[in-house]
Amino acid sequence: MTELEQIAVLVTAFGGAAAVGALIALAVFVTTLVRGFGRTSVVIDPTAVRAARVRRHPTPVGGFEPDLAWPIYFWRQVHADRAQVARLAQACFQVLLQAWIGTFLRGRHGDVRRWWIVLPVPVLTLAVVVSAGLLLVVGNLLFALLVWGSTAVALAGVGLAVGGQRLAEFSWDRIRGADASCPKCYHVSDRPAYRCPGCSALHRDIRPGLLGIFARRCDCGALLPTTVVRAAWRLTAVCQRCQEPLRLGAAAVRDVRIPIFGDVSAGKTRYLYAALDSLIVEGRRAGLAIDFPDEESRVQGERALALIRSGRDTDKTSEALPRALSCRIGRGPTGALLHLFDAAGERFRSAVGHDELSFLATAHGLVYVIDPFAVGMVRDRLRGNPGAEPNLARAAGGDPESAYGEVVSRLRGGGIKPQSQRLAVIVSRADLLAGLAVELPSGSDQVAEWLYEMGLHNLVLAAKQEFAEVRYYAVASLTTSGTTPSNDPGVALRWLLSSRGVRLPDRADPVPAGEVA
Repeated sequence: MTELEQIAVLVTAFGGAAAVGALIALAVFVTTLVRGFGRTSVVIDPTAVRAARVRRHPTPVGGFEPDLAWPIYFWRQVHADRAQVARLAQACFQVLLQAWIGTFLRGRHGDVRRWWIVLPVPVLTLAVVVSAGLLLVVGNLLFALLVWGSTAVALAGVGLAVGGQRLAEFSWDRIRGADASCPKCYHVSDRPAYRCPGCSALHRDIRPGLLGIFARRCDCGALLPTTVVRAAWRLTAVCQRCQEPLRLGAAAVRDVRIPIFGDVSAGKTRYLYAALDSLIVEGRRAGLAIDFPDEESRVQGERALALIRSGRDTDKTSEALPRALSCRIGRGPTGALLHLFDAAGERFRSAVGHDELSFLATAHGLVYVIDPFAVGMVRDRLRGNPGAEPNLARAAGGDPESAYGEVVSRLRGGGIKPQSQRLAVIVSRADLLAGLAVELPSGSDQVAEWLYEMGLHNLVLAAKQEFAEVRYYAVASLTTSGTTPSNDPGVALRWLLSSRGVRLPDRADPVPAGEVA
């Protein structure tokens, strides 16, 4: 055999060995892909994700740990799968290398003459190993680049989808004035926490993100929607602070909070019930749905309506912290939630109780109720009138100006700026005064002038300076059916609601009317 033929044989042998190595590398690479992606033993579960996030960003004092939910694939699991494929490929290459070393050593430790005879075997095996190893390295490098590139593209798409949904939700919140307000502890947040329907675990940030774009999977496997607008109607919302269940639609619809305050026995509770009755009667007359968002609100509201419509006296307001009386105006995401707070007059005078009345700080308008039978000049005019004696005996015990000053002082002491609030001043029991031949005027300016003439000029002047806008109303304390449009108890609430973009019908509107803006 000539030298040229010998070289050709060697080239052919090495070429064949390299081809065998390439086939082995291809088989190994396909096997590692199938095993690495199809039967991987490394699963990045919610607990591991949360632990990693807490290590990077420790939970601050008073904060909450991240939610337990499965991450999207291209955030965490794809990197675990890529690493698993690389480990499997490396293990296969080590097996090939060990096989070559074994062949080499078996030939090397034998007879010297046998070593020269079997020398081509380890040499060709080395060619196979080198060829397979190089192709595995190149294949894994290309695979890693492909994974990183596709991950970057996928995460960019995720960012656009997440950013678009968050922007839409933020815009909806600002346009609609949607908040999550707790009827128990009065905490107000941009979004509530939600309970998983499968395991009742709390999800405190349901927004689209790396735990899910259009839906997220809880640790228990249950699917949850990822926007407040969708979650509000499908999941149980709870307060972020005290975990009290919130009203249906919380943070997805406009939220309006109106506290009603005044002196002890000024008629706050009766005014609240009468005003609510007026809103419901006139709303239904105009074809606008006004009802209660949940069973607790329904029981509380129906009791209030039954009491006011029957003409019975209201009980004295409990000195316990009040729960909001909530009603739902309209239907679906375009509706609104109205929360009315009625705290006992003693709490506004108590230094201890003020810090607990945090609903004042987040109110969208205030209602101050004045009992006209507590006004000095009115009492002087009615003294000696037998028909007035029962009302005078039940009148508020303090001076209306003093009670107003105490409340405003309490607001300021709590860091609340009255200049940012609208105030509706209610002169209650106008129907009872009319029965005693004391007619109250209609119209805000006229009622303010009447209060001024009755000696409450300090209150009128102070309210004008201290609040953004003040309107005065003389209202009846009877049922809606027994009142006239001029002393309808619901007018003040309609004004405050309209300042929040919620327009409700009144008796001056044609039928049908009414819309929730």
